[in-house]
Amino acid sequence: DRPNLGRKPFMMSKLVQNGIQVGNPAYNRMQDQSGSSAISISGGPVRGNNYLLDGVPITDATNRAIIIPSVEAVMEVKVQANTYDAEMARTGGGMFNTIIRSGGNQIHGSLYGHLRRTSWDANSFFNNAAGIPITEQPNSTWGASLNGAVVIPKIYDGRNKTFFSAAIEQYDDVQSGSSTFYAPTALERAGDFSQTYTKSGALMVISDPFTKAPFPGNKIPASLLNPIGLNIANTFVAPKTTPAYYGDQDLTASAQLKSHAAQKIFKLDENFTTWWRASASYARYYSLEPGNSWFTSISSPDQWRLQRRVDATAINNDFTLSPSTVVSVRYG
Repeated sequence: DRPNLGRKPFMMSKLVQNGIQVGNPAYNRMQDQSGSSAISISGGPVRGNNYLLDGVPITDATNRAIIIPSVEAVMEVKVQANTYDAEMARTGGGMFNTIIRSGGNQIHGSLYGHLRRTSWDANSFFNNAAGIPITEQPNSTWGASLNGAVVIPKIYDGRNKTFFSAAIEQYDDVQSGSSTFYAPTALERAGDFSQTYTKSGALMVISDPFTKAPFPGNKIPASLLNPIGLNIANTFVAPKTTPAYYGDQDLTASAQLKSHAAQKIFKLDENFTTWWRASASYARYYSLEPGNSWFTSISSPDQWRLQRRVDATAINNDFTLSPSTVVSVRYG
């Protein structure tokens, strides 16, 4: 029940004597696959580990865990630093064996939420002294879990036989940012560079691409201006100050980056006989991290969206053939 940074089970590697977390603590959220996997085990390379979920690898091509399961859905995380057998492959460091929680005869569940709002936060001493307000950085986490035996009144009693578990979690946050840009002046957008200078104060000469000679008056003739290019240039945001030279920062903008991540994890266990036990688990993860949209125009830089959709499935069958022989058959 101790607090867990980012609510991710892989943080438990900090309790391992030879485990070192090297990622930025600010990026240990549900959707931070890179930050959550920035772990070195037994002196191995950072992000050189392998991750298993119910025995099935969930490691991508860059050695990151493709899904960070909610701690409410996890029964056990075992970090193997060395002396593992031949079935543990594809790792230059350690193995993270994560087992999804199984149900029991009694119903158990949880419901939780965590909110952070800007109005609840204190500003820094230096910002207060300078009269700078606190930046908007609210976030929220909520989730629920439920597990127990499958019981359908008058139809099926799965106690001691059939069990289920389910967990959901969602995370949302807002991060404020600002940046400065150079926006072309109204003259430059019309092909007039007679007032465009370098940082040293020299005129930035514009030459005819056909003759290599400078344009008269450093102005591009209207006959050489492409109407499509002019229309594109007119979508640029106008500068807020007069630039002293070409490339001078004449425009400042701020924006809010809104991130969203959600996951659902389900597991079903079945005791067919005293010697045959099976389980099936399914995990689904989705996240959306849009880039800062600095301006409302279509020419705004950083107009991108990082969208992830992950599905992970594991089917396990364990056969106890004798007191000394157990056969496991797994698919995922």
